[in-house]
Amino acid sequence: MNVSNNDRPSNVEKMTLLEKVQIKSYLSTVSNLTVDECVIYTGLAKSYIYKLTHAGIIPHSKPNGRRIIFNRLELDDWLFSNKVESADDLSDFIKHSAKALNRKASINYR
Repeated sequence: MNVSNNDRPSNVEKMTLLEKVQIKSYLSTVSNLTVDECVIYTGLAKSYIYKLTHAGIIPHSKPNGRRIIFNRLELDDWLFSNKVESADDLSDFIKHSAKALNRKASINYR
């Protein structure tokens, strides 16, 4: 059987669920991550990570000009930087804003 490199599963795909959980648990305690660790930690594809680093979108360092290092805390901040509010959060915000405006309006009319 002739299998090309493209047909072979990556190391990440070969891991069992328990191994993935153990590694993610460990990675959540480490301060700096390599590209492969970043792939596991974020769930993003390795090629996409490289694309983001090349474009300067994802925070990273290149201490020797070659190896890419990610600060886990900066990575977490980046991952959660574009938070989408849930419908409940938005409706609560609108209700509170409307109440505040009504209070201000009633004070102005006294």
